[in-house]
Amino acid sequence: MTVWDETVAPVVGCVICAYMWFSPLPLVREFMRNGSLEPFNPLPWVVTFGNCTSWLLYSSIIKDPYVFSANIIGVGTGLLWTLLALQIL
Repeated sequence: MTVWDETVAPVVGCVICAYMWFSPLPLVREFMRNGSLEPFNPLPWVVTFGNCTSWLLYSSIIKDPYVFSANIIGVGTGLLWTLLALQIL
């Protein structure tokens, strides 16, 4: 295994994953401005929270800091987007 395999690629993956979790931010701002979620279905945000929670537990068991760090952000943003959607509803 090289440094690329053990460190660089996982770190790049975590950064890309963090961008993915924050990608709904412009959409959420628009929903808050409009006061409506129509025609959007917020269920994927609830599923994101559950999925990332599962991966977080798994990463704790296998003690993988890269999987953990990518999914702790997903848990936080999934919960945040879900709570904001409930507030808008």
